[in-house]
Amino acid sequence: MNKFSKHSLDCMEERIISRESIVAILNKETDVIVYPSTRDEDLDLYFGKDGVKYLLVVYNRETCTIVTARNMRKNEKEIYNEVIHHEKEKAN
Repeated sequence: MNKFSKHSLDCMEERIISRESIVAILNKETDVIVYPSTRDEDLDLYFGKDGVKYLLVVYNRETCTIVTARNMRKNEKEIYNEVIHHEKEKAN
């Protein structure tokens, strides 16, 4: 069971991001790319798209806590789209 930190809930409210979107990304119900954080070995960065929103979810795998969530930056969206496109081509 994933826990939401107070910070993540505040950010999600401010950025109009639903809990359902975050859970869908963490459960990989949509196209997701996961990278380990270079700053903290307990954190993973989940890049995913839920509907029209491109989201980044910072997740602590040791405590099963969503640390924060935000919209992807422009360069992150470009990389995400390239990787997902490449993965789908490779699968066909």
